[in-house]
Amino acid sequence: MKQIVLLILTFLLFFGGSWYVRKKFFQVRKSEKIAQSPQKKLPVTKFKVKEEIIDLGKIYRLDTVIRCDFVLYNLGPENLYIVDVKPDCKCTGYSRADKSEPVAPGDSTVVTLEYRPKQSGTFQVTASVEANAEENAFLVLRGEVANIPGS
Repeated sequence: MKQIVLLILTFLLFFGGSWYVRKKFFQVRKSEKIAQSPQKKLPVTKFKVKEEIIDLGKIYRLDTVIRCDFVLYNLGPENLYIVDVKPDCKCTGYSRADKSEPVAPGDSTVVTLEYRPKQSGTFQVTASVEANAEENAFLVLRGEVANIPGS
């Protein structure tokens, strides 16, 4: 009799507990989606990148962070909101000084790409800039890491 009661209790705790956890997890996931979805659609504007491709030429240092600034100009009549910057690989990072501030019409902002070369050879890294604009922009950083003795 004890074994049956113990078995029933184990069953209830296991499945009841997992049901409760799933319920809480899905509530959190649902609230995250609601928080991430914009309450109102942002007005569409236009922007331009001063230089979409920066060629660094030859680099003679490995494992050193290289930073390049890309200037983005808001050419449209509405504020420009940079939603996301997505580098195409983990070797590339980005930063933006005024992350939370929109770019007013006629103003500009700077997106800095950071690249850390790990091996010799040519490279090209790309980052897409998503904004409330008609089109996304692509920032390209390329160059060649020279053969370094002992690398």
